[in-house]
Amino acid sequence: FNNGVSTSALQNLIDRDGLHGYKKITPRIQGLIIASSWGGAAIGTIGGTFGITARQGLIMGSVLNIAGGLCITIANSLPMLMTGRLIVGMGNGLISLCLNSYSAELAPPSVRGGTISLQEDTYLGGALLGSLVGVRWLHAQD
Repeated sequence: FNNGVSTSALQNLIDRDGLHGYKKITPRIQGLIIASSWGGAAIGTIGGTFGITARQGLIMGSVLNIAGGLCITIANSLPMLMTGRLIVGMGNGLISLCLNSYSAELAPPSVRGGTISLQEDTYLGGALLGSLVGVRWLHAQD
C-alpha cells in the first residue's frame, strides 16, 4: 500500500509548494525522496540476516514502521521527510525478509506453499489499492 500511495503523495507535495525551505521540488529531490525508502528497505533486508528470529524481525520491523510513519507525519522539512522514509523502508525490508519465514514456520506443510504465495498476492493487491487511493487523493480538493 505504501509503495502505491507514495507517488500521489509526492505529487501533492510538488503541487502545494513543497516543504519548508524547498519551494521547488526538483526531479533530483523527488528521486532522493523515493530512493530514501528503497535504500532503507535494502538496509532493513540486509540487517535482518544477522542473527534475529523471524518473530523478532517482524516486531522490530513494525516498530520501525510506526516510528517512521510518525516521523513522516510530522515532517516539515526535507531531511525529516527523508529520515522518516528511510526508517519506514528499513521496517518494510525487515518485514519482507521475515514474513515468509514466519509464515512457513506456522503453516501446516499441506498449505505452506499457498500461504507464502498468498502473501505475494496481497503485497501486489496492496500496491494496487494504494495506487487507486493515491489517484483519488491526487484529485482531492483542499
